[in-house]
Amino acid sequence: MNTSMQPPPVQAECHDTSEKIELYENYGIYIKPIARLNITIQLPPNKNPGQTISFPEIVDKLKQLILPEEFIYLRVIKSSLEFIRLEGEVENKSSFKILLSKLDNVTIKLSSYIDVLKVRAAEAKIVYPNRHDWDSFFKDSMVNNEELKPGERADTIHLTDLPCKWFADKKNYSQNTDVMLIKPNEHILREVFSIFGEIRLIDVPILNNCFTQLRRQSAIEVIASTGMLNLPTFEAYIQYKDYIGFVKAMDTFRGMKLLYIDEQKNAFTANFRIDFDRTKHLSDREIKKREIDKLKAIEIEKIRNATIEREKEKENKQKEITSYKAMLDDSIEDDDDKKAGMDEKSKEQRRREREEARRQKRLAKKQHEEERKLEQKIAFEERKILIAQRKLESMRLLEELFNRVKDNVEQEENEKKQKEIEHELQKRQAEEADLEMAKKLKMELEEAELKEKIAKNLEKRKEDDEEVEHFELRKDTVIQSDIKSPKQASQDAVVLPPRAVLLSNPKVQPIQVKPTLYDDEINHNENRSDGEIENVIESQNTSASTNTDSASN
Repeated sequence: MNTSMQPPPVQAECHDTSEKIELYENYGIYIKPIARLNITIQLPPNKNPGQTISFPEIVDKLKQLILPEEFIYLRVIKSSLEFIRLEGEVENKSSFKILLSKLDNVTIKLSSYIDVLKVRAAEAKIVYPNRHDWDSFFKDSMVNNEELKPGERADTIHLTDLPCKWFADKKNYSQNTDVMLIKPNEHILREVFSIFGEIRLIDVPILNNCFTQLRRQSAIEVIASTGMLNLPTFEAYIQYKDYIGFVKAMDTFRGMKLLYIDEQKNAFTANFRIDFDRTKHLSDREIKKREIDKLKAIEIEKIRNATIEREKEKENKQKEITSYKAMLDDSIEDDDDKKAGMDEKSKEQRRREREEARRQKRLAKKQHEEERKLEQKIAFEERKILIAQRKLESMRLLEELFNRVKDNVEQEENEKKQKEIEHELQKRQAEEADLEMAKKLKMELEEAELKEKIAKNLEKRKEDDEEVEHFELRKDTVIQSDIKSPKQASQDAVVLPPRAVLLSNPKVQPIQVKPTLYDDEINHNENRSDGEIENVIESQNTSASTNTDSASN
């Protein structure tokens, strides 16, 4: 059991698999709930300076309290003069309530303290991202409320501390293979995590040698902890095509850890970490950058290999020249020894010397030619390196140029859209103003027509009232004529003026016509012309006006 202040162990043995949940049974991979708790020990006031606390003694006391349960690990996360806070993990979450009842509100006695220490326990809060976290993170990256591209939205999960052995292809490794040499298989990783949805891209950095060389760190990171397993782990980026696949994966691993059961039915757990991708690792821009870095790493590797090869060739040539010189010195010494007592062989010696001189000349010529070729090769490699560097610089320059062009185009499109919106707004405002003006003119016309209609109605009503008044006048006149005696009625006859004359002058009086003894005279009076009647009316009007003037005087 780990009791240090280090981070919690990544991998540990598992003795109880009753709470396992199937993830991908073909590879023996499951998930299991995390049963983690916080334990706080309240310390009394320290009256003796220099008094210390024994952590192993505290651990032993806590272990005795939870028997028969055991801690997977127990570590100190905070320590002060007032309290000590520890974090521990147990096998199953089903026995969590019983475990809390054994630890919460209990007291322990330490040998270094006279007073008893109170223990409080509660379920630990597991830090895990929720939907609000990635929504708020990617909301700040949105431009004009447009849908973001893959890798720049919530579609990629970032996994760390995954055991390499659990996701390795068993066909490529035997039981005797060093675990430090085992690497994960991308196909197995895709097959396991595709249960949540269709996967668009997967990137495992340790499988990319160029990437690990650029980072200048070990391709496999090993998490070592006392009393725990010491196995290599890796990280991975998995990008889903649909948002629902990303959400399913994040929700499934909330509060969970990995469980692995091998062929011998041995079970192990791993507290791996999962988060949404905050670095946009699988966006198109980052992928292009990694491709450029990969080309750069390849060129650097070629340069390094060429330099090593040149040094080896130079060293071999130097060894060959040294061996040739040694052979030449040996032959010269042998010739000197023989020349002292063998004059008869001087001719043969001179022939040998000439051959050796020719051989040395050929050797020098060959060495010179090889040095020249080596220099040409070095110059050619240097030129290739220079061309590769220029190519990389041109690619970066083109990328920057394309990015600027893209930004300019987007800016122009945004300005164009803004102008179109402003023009449309102005056009709409003008149309609304014209519509208001037309409505106003229409209302004015309707008002004028209504006034004219009201005036006509008033005039017509006035005319009707005058006509009724004239009719009543005529009616009274006729009634008066009917009241007279028959004799007088026979003697007097009343002739009414025309209606138009009565309307134009209401003061006109009816004309009395005296009867005659002869019928022709009656007919003559009946046939009097309108002109004569008008003359009579005018004379009556003149007399009436004269009477009115005299009355006024």
